[in-house]
Amino acid sequence: NANKKRTIKNKNRAFGMSMGLAGHAIMWKEMRAAAFVIKSNSNMEIEIVNILNQISWYAACFTFVLFALCYAYKLFDSFGLVKAEYLNEVRCHFFNAPNLIFIMLLLGVPEDMNISKQ
Repeated sequence: NANKKRTIKNKNRAFGMSMGLAGHAIMWKEMRAAAFVIKSNSNMEIEIVNILNQISWYAACFTFVLFALCYAYKLFDSFGLVKAEYLNEVRCHFFNAPNLIFIMLLLGVPEDMNISKQ
């Protein structure tokens, strides 16, 4: 019974945390390309922006995998709760969050991991 209460608390809107971190990763990546950072006299500022981009991106990946595993457990443990969330007129819109997070993670990939540049 206590296990059911724990799965009720993990709503599908928990993916918003991963989405926010992925948004930060995109922001830091784009700040590196911004003119005010490139024109700076020191490479220290650019390195700090790179580090912040990497921290945000890895944190977004970690939280996304963590919440996806928790939600998969909730799906197998209590399918009725997930079905009720899907049929809810408000919560059903949060089921698109994993797709949006994938897109945001691809946009925020740190420069040193970008394999498309050769």
